[in-house]
Formats: sequence, structure tokens, C-alpha cells
Amino acid sequence: MYYVLTGKAFGAEEAERIGMITKAVEDGKHLEEALEIANVIASNPRLAVLAGKESVNQQAETPLIPENGKVSAYRIKLKVSFKYRTD
Repeated sequence: MYYVLTGKAFGAEEAERIGMITKAVEDGKHLEEALEIANVIASNPRLAVLAGKESVNQQAETPLIPENGKVSAYRIKLKVSFKYRTD
């Protein structure tokens, strides 16, 4: 919140420390790191990856204050459509 409200600049290490970015990598190593992460994701069960992605996307689309102005807890409705694959 500090950086949002003050507009103070910060570097990659601070962005990683406060959770603004997932991981800071050395210059020129971004593609290598991205491919490693992609391989880890690809090795996970497809349904788990889809469900996790849908959950995060749904949360990102949830307004902080609903249209009716009443703040309340939201239920995350998980809707995953996919064709089951064994490959």
C-alpha cells in the first residue's frame, strides 16, 4: 500500500520482496527462467492447473465493493470446462 499511495519508485528486488512480482531474475535470464516455470506447470495435472488459473482469474474479476455498495464475502464459483486427455 505504501508504494501505491506514495508513488515512490522501487527496484526489482523490492518488488519481489513485497510480492509485486513473483521472481526477479538476472538480466538476460528471463526466457530461461520462464521456460523452467512453464515446464513445472506443464508437469502438473491439467485439471489442477485449469482450476487454479480459473480461481485466480475469478478473484481478479471480483470487485472490492459490489454494485449494491454492501461489502460481503464472495463465493468463488469454479467453472472449468475441458476435454479429458490422457496425454
